[in-house]
Amino acid sequence: MVYRRLLTEIGMGIDLIGRDVNESVKRAINDIVHRVCIMYFREKGISFSQVKLIVDIYTPYPYRISREKVADFLPVKPSELVVNVYNGGALVKGLDEIIVSIVAITILIPEE
Repeated sequence: MVYRRLLTEIGMGIDLIGRDVNESVKRAINDIVHRVCIMYFREKGISFSQVKLIVDIYTPYPYRISREKVADFLPVKPSELVVNVYNGGALVKGLDEIIVSIVAITILIPEE
């Protein structure tokens, strides 16, 4: 199937005390989901089961990311999900390690 990019949105998530990169990624995804309203799908009659999502994750401990959890964090189930994990984000020293993860979600829709 041929897709075209509809949008890319970026969010940030922080885990203050748990040293849990998956929790910071969950919060970054929630940051995106709670800020974006896409009426295009309803207007064009497109279901999320037809779209492809690319989730790019930037976090200080990329090897700790659970791709299965990332899929569960998403409020929709796309036809195809690509999860890319990179070293990035931020690690802040406080009373404990503060983990900051950055997530970019790109939505691709089927070409008409």
